[in-house]
Amino acid sequence: MTPEENKTLDRIVTWINYGPRFESEIINYCQKNQLNYTPTVRSALVSSKLIDDNSLALAWTEEAIRIRHRSPLQLKQALAKKRLSPDLISLAIDSIESDWVKQSLITQINLRSLKNTPKNFQKLSRRGYDYQSIKSAFENSSPTD
Repeated sequence: MTPEENKTLDRIVTWINYGPRFESEIINYCQKNQLNYTPTVRSALVSSKLIDDNSLALAWTEEAIRIRHRSPLQLKQALAKKRLSPDLISLAIDSIESDWVKQSLITQINLRSLKNTPKNFQKLSRRGYDYQSIKSAFENSSPTD
């Protein structure tokens, strides 16, 4: 590795230490900071497991649905914004267990004290939840009256 590649690698590793990053984010970081992202730098990051878009996408998706209560549609949009391949996005979305989605939906209903009204059905539907999930979530949520 050349000294310039070592400098690039050091800066990227320092930046990754603040939080895991997708490869597209690393490429954007290098472009903004005028760093030379070469195949040698990439292979060093991959071999040290600092770049692993597959497992990061799965972990990010799980965290987003369990903690931030995102719908599958919102997850697809967020992952597409991070410039992940459609195959990787569908793999991450398909890995979501339906129980997580249902629990996330029930949590949203309870936190926002949503009542079983057509307006709230429509709102949750626009967020990407299907009719059956919404209906069962309202049935399983605690009463708000």
